[in-house]
Amino acid sequence: MKRPASAIWCIDKPVGATSSSLADAFCEDSSGPWSLKVSHGGVLDPFAHGLVLLLVGAANRLFEALHEAPKTYLATVQLGLETDTGDAGGREVRRGDTSRVTSAAIDAALQHFLGWTEQVPPATSNKRVDGERAYVRAHRGEPVELPAQRVYCHSARRLEDPNTLRLELTVRGGFYVRSL
Repeated sequence: MKRPASAIWCIDKPVGATSSSLADAFCEDSSGPWSLKVSHGGVLDPFAHGLVLLLVGAANRLFEALHEAPKTYLATVQLGLETDTGDAGGREVRRGDTSRVTSAAIDAALQHFLGWTEQVPPATSNKRVDGERAYVRAHRGEPVELPAQRVYCHSARRLEDPNTLRLELTVRGGFYVRSL
């Protein structure tokens, strides 16, 4: 049987799935007498849905180039609410007054994230700490401190407001939208 060509597959990741589970499912669905390496082109959080790239065979060599390529995210932000995970699935830890937040203030704040900046990944990220995923430690209730990393934001713009707003962000790999 002929081996399938190496390729990049674009997979629609539903909420709840992980990027790794998509790669695993692809391997299970691609039966045959060949063994091609299958990996994902970057992690999309389980609470998010969107496009995940699966790298098959020789396409795995493109990972670093894809990591640097711009990616666009649409994020819904609840102003005045902070959770322990930085996302809607977390436990509320703080509420703030948003009565003085204006569209102009949001637009001005977004400008500070453009270009190269330092960003601390969330404790519930996929980063490794002493060989273990940070989110595993965080979910056990252990403190997780991650160092800041250089990230790049190409563009950031507000789509809606006032109390719930949507943002469109175009960033390089490694940028955590929920750390914005």
